Amino acid sequence: MSASPTVNVVVALAVEAKPIVAAWQLRRVDSGPFTIYQGEVPGPRHPARLIVTGVGRTAAAAGVAWLAAHQEGPLNRTVWINYGVGGAARIGDKDATVGDVVLATTIVDEERRRAIEAGPAAEKTEQTEQTEKPEKPEKTEKTEKTEQAGLAPAVARGLHRIPTWYPPWIASGAMPAPLRDLARSPVRTVDRPELAYQEEGVFEMEAAGFIETALRFSSAEFVQVMKVVSDTPTKGIVTLDAALIAKCSGEGVAVLNAVAQHLADLHEALPRAASANFVRWVEASIADLRLTVAQSHQWRGQLTRLVALGGDDCGNGGEAFARTELEKLEITDRRTAVATLESAIDRLAVKARKQAASAEEASP
Repeated sequence: MSASPTVNVVVALAVEAKPIVAAWQLRRVDSGPFTIYQGEVPGPRHPARLIVTGVGRTAAAAGVAWLAAHQEGPLNRTVWINYGVGGAARIGDKDATVGDVVLATTIVDEERRRAIEAGPAAEKTEQTEQTEKPEKPEKTEKTEKTEQAGLAPAVARGLHRIPTWYPPWIASGAMPAPLRDLARSPVRTVDRPELAYQEEGVFEMEAAGFIETALRFSSAEFVQVMKVVSDTPTKGIVTLDAALIAKCSGEGVAVLNAVAQHLADLHEALPRAASANFVRWVEASIADLRLTVAQSHQWRGQLTRLVALGGDDCGNGGEAFARTELEKLEITDRRTAVATLESAIDRLAVKARKQAASAEEASP
């Protein structure tokens, strides 16, 4: 069994898969109800599998589950990427154009969001009208304010939350060229093709089902969503055909390759970063700062980022680098500990990117 993490790519359509299969030289395997290809990511040669699930969140979730059930090796050694096309009007503060490649900052279940914001349907069926109406409970000041705000009581009580996911993106060391200026934007999952594109971000039909399921099998850093803009308000969805979808998918393959390599390289470094001595040191720092349970999870996550920034050049997967940088910060206040560490890591990441850019400009 290979020690390298497996990169699992999940797409909806065969035409979206076609450019990836060609670029990565994947081969089709006997796969039961789904079309599955396997091979390697070009470059560092990490194992790769690609599954064609069909359209929709349910199909995407089923495909992820099937791929996980037939995973060779431990599931915690996997990277998951949902890749495909979608429509958009704006990406960040710019108008979207066909061919834009986007890495998700958030994944929003847009259908659920709209249903929650609309509240319960006002109309009643004839059968309901004929039934005896129960006595209405006495209104309180809180329920009156809720009704005045136009919100359903259940929403106001926080019982219905909009399903939203925030995949963390770890920038480390010398980022490959395609990733330095990669556009970031929300991805919004709908149940039918979107025509209005009223909110900023990419509208598509699989990401929510994909990420909700994939997070059961890997940590959030290694579950990402990438989309290529295929239609905009000026080039509507009616212009889409198989050839255009394949063309758009192909335009993002170089970035997909860079993302897959980056995530797999980070994942591959994790076993070296998790030595027994380092784990004891991390837990000791948590005890010294008297962090809460929630703060402790955030603290471990930020230290993982710090180790990744150190890379292999710092010895033992970046552990020495992480220890040195944390000692420089002299953090003693638990209330600001996580925020202080996160800000320092962000500055180090920016510095690393600038150094990498300068080195590339200086190279012949």
